[in-house]
Amino acid sequence: MALNPKLRIGLLGSLLIFGVLCLVRGIYLHLRTSEPQVIIKEVPVKTEAESKPEVQQPVRKEIRKEVQVPATRDWVDTGIGVEAGGSVTISASGTVVWDPFKSPIRPDGGEMASLFPSSNDFPMPSARAGSLIMKIGSDMSAVGSDASIRASSSGSIKFMVNDRYYALNDNSGNFTVRVIVR
Repeated sequence: MALNPKLRIGLLGSLLIFGVLCLVRGIYLHLRTSEPQVIIKEVPVKTEAESKPEVQQPVRKEIRKEVQVPATRDWVDTGIGVEAGGSVTISASGTVVWDPFKSPIRPDGGEMASLFPSSNDFPMPSARAGSLIMKIGSDMSAVGSDASIRASSSGSIKFMVNDRYYALNDNSGNFTVRVIVR
């Protein structure tokens, strides 16, 4: 018995669609019931030291400034802040009269302040009278005409002439101070 050609194409098309559906169902059932495959890929592992991020040191910007320190004022603020551990370099020139009965002196000062009566009235009795002194935070240093100091605390840099606070009004002159902070 011979089939009509149109019917034969229809049957072949149906068989083809049925076959594709069976194939798809078989693949689906296989994937659903089979064990999942584990793919192992070798990845290099860094040691603890290698995996820590590299810590970069902060870049300290250099600041340069020149300030006038009148002998009549206490703690002249330079407006320069310094962090603990920062480097401060000072050079100073000029003359002041810190006592009307004394000759003008340079930033290194005269006699030790501790030799004068009421020496504890000086901001720094351990420094020379009339010398240039510096304060960062609450820490004071005798700087004179040249000094390089590592700041032990953070704060604004301030200068004054080492004289009794109550005796500043009879002083005269000023120091020119050049400051470099790194």
